[in-house]
Amino acid sequence: DNIEVCWEFLQPILDVWKSLPPRDFPNYPAGSYGPEEADELLARDGFHWKNQ
Repeated sequence: DNIEVCWEFLQPILDVWKSLPPRDFPNYPAGSYGPEEADELLARDGFHWKNQ
């Protein structure tokens, strides 16, 4: 069965991902302009976001 073969392939990958520590994800409050990392991304090249 194709679905069983897919799970046999994917399950070891999912198990490794589950065992790793969570990645640092730049969460931000609803209604804000987004994470500071977004500003830093553009600032590296001398740009900035234009708020509307």
